[in-house]
Amino acid sequence: MAGEFLVPLLRTEGGCPDPIAIETWHLALGPAVAVEVPHDLFALWLFPATGGVVLLGPEALAADRVEVPVPAQVLQQDDLYRLEETLRRAKYLSAIAAPIRHAG
Repeated sequence: MAGEFLVPLLRTEGGCPDPIAIETWHLALGPAVAVEVPHDLFALWLFPATGGVVLLGPEALAADRVEVPVPAQVLQQDDLYRLEETLRRAKYLSAIAAPIRHAG
């Protein structure tokens, strides 16, 4: 369909993928999402089917000691605004938070 773009999925049928697979997936996902949301720094919250939540992102976020609040699985627009404001206070002035949903 026109206007749609493909996003590489991280397959987890065989259990949790190894850290190298996760890092490679993150590296592939960033440019795929950049088609719709241009960015210099890309981070992503993951909600594994087994439970919990993982922030997957560049080392710069950890190096800057940005305390990013743990989100709910389904975010409201106000949650996204609060996350953007947190990042702006940490000097990421052009921060944008966007939901990426997986229908599976």
